[in-house]
Amino acid sequence: MTGGSFRVWGPPGSVIADNNELAVALIVTIPLLYYLTLRVEELVKLPFLNRLNPKWLKRGLMLSIALCAASVLGSHSRGALLAISAMAAVLWWRSKSKLTIGIALLMVAPALIMFMPAEWTERMGTIKTYDADASAMGRLNAWTMAFNIANSRILGAGFATDSGLVYRMYAPNPNEVLVAHSIYFQVLGQHGYIGLALFLTFWILTYRTAGRLIAHSRGRPDLAWVGDLGSMVKVSLVGFAVGGAFLNLAFWDMPFYLMVIVVVTEKWVKAALGEGQAVASANAGGLKGSGRLEASQ
Repeated sequence: MTGGSFRVWGPPGSVIADNNELAVALIVTIPLLYYLTLRVEELVKLPFLNRLNPKWLKRGLMLSIALCAASVLGSHSRGALLAISAMAAVLWWRSKSKLTIGIALLMVAPALIMFMPAEWTERMGTIKTYDADASAMGRLNAWTMAFNIANSRILGAGFATDSGLVYRMYAPNPNEVLVAHSIYFQVLGQHGYIGLALFLTFWILTYRTAGRLIAHSRGRPDLAWVGDLGSMVKVSLVGFAVGGAFLNLAFWDMPFYLMVIVVVTEKWVKAALGEGQAVASANAGGLKGSGRLEASQ
């Protein structure tokens, strides 16, 4: 309505109230919306959606994706621009319709960027000149402090690292007190190298679990939804990993929901495959038994 002149903000009082945090939340959501577009035929079988036309439901979901992308750019977040670029590249790579998605990205991305005002272009241009930007230098100060803390205290300084006392002890510039503005440096300063290693291991294992869902679905049309889910969770995790590099969202709950989703889905798949193998074995045993009976007769 305003031609991109005003920034998009999140719900007041929430974890994603800030424009930067909201942008990453939308980036993580886009692949999940795309997953729903792939499973529209199943969605309309649900009791509360069975009156909807699948074609219009799919169009509505695609419109939601476009609006989310516009909101990401409208947040004026430089980190979000990098995150949505990485997410879009992986989304294209993981999608089954690479030509369709590629054409859509080539058409929508320039249109959205051209819609943004000159203020947005100037702000994004500061990515190259970060050393002249006060906000960027403040983050570098916080990141250096996190390194100093980890080198001094093997278990970090705890959750209250953004305090004047800690900054006076470890920061190059003790007068500029900020949160870490990075999930990696946030964990490094709070919990040291051991905590960072555990944090990274947690998300690497989550990413690998999503990959196993794709492997489980190969050659199984009945498990196609499992493979699509694993692919899109991977894309969401990439968006979180890149966008989170510039935000204090290490303990934001939404990525942990993705972890729960892939773990529970893999458990369900293993149970389903186990039952299928048991039935196949029982059937095979029955056939062998009947063969022996016929031979004896």
